[in-house]
Amino acid sequence: MLELKQDGSRLIISYNALPESLKSRFEEARARGIIDGDIESVKNLGGLPDTILINYTGDKKKTLLIDYKYTRNYNYLIQARFKAFSYLYEFNADYAVIVAPTPRISDKEDEETYKQRGFYSDAIQHQGAIIEVNKDGKVLALVYVDPYKEMIENSKRALRTVLKLIL
Repeated sequence: MLELKQDGSRLIISYNALPESLKSRFEEARARGIIDGDIESVKNLGGLPDTILINYTGDKKKTLLIDYKYTRNYNYLIQARFKAFSYLYEFNADYAVIVAPTPRISDKEDEETYKQRGFYSDAIQHQGAIIEVNKDGKVLALVYVDPYKEMIENSKRALRTVLKLIL
């Protein structure tokens, strides 16, 4: 974990670990067996985003959760969206971002992927998408980054744009 302070602001950056100030809703969850008895291991269900940024400015706190995907498969990208969206709720975060390479159509797509692929394909021409989930300001973003020399500048620009929006 890294903590940066400047001009009354504080930024906590955590990679593959939960900072103490970020609590999973599963910590307070309670589970019961269908027939009888409590199931205490429900506390182990909490997610673990790849990178967490918590920005404190004055009395305001903004939480950004990032998940990285290293596949161009639409099926996997759609599953990643479900995961990132659940992080918004589980950690009461403000932003969840998926960073992935530009997807490509594969032979093995299920019906759900086939129906949703259009959105992910449309987002390619924009280097990704920012989805305003509700009026409370929750945002789910998808950023396409590619390692090709001719795409590096666009990838950097897309990441900077999303981080400026959030931070």
